[in-house]
Amino acid sequence: MKLSNQLAVEYFLNKYVPYLIIYILLFTGFDLYDFRPWAICAMIFFIDKYAFKIGRSVGEYENNVKFRNEVDSNLDE
Repeated sequence: MKLSNQLAVEYFLNKYVPYLIIYILLFTGFDLYDFRPWAICAMIFFIDKYAFKIGRSVGEYENNVKFRNEVDSNLDE
């Protein structure tokens, strides 16, 4: 298998298989018409998207001096 194909497979497995496992566990343990699995799925999706944005902003703060100075100057005001 080529390296690029292997990377694509690993990305897919790391990104989507945890969701698949969680959803299977949720919907086999609860009734399909119960609101709890749907609410938990929505929260998981929100947490995943929000955590990515927070991680990106922290990385930008740590690696970009101009951005860090701008944020620090806005915090002092």
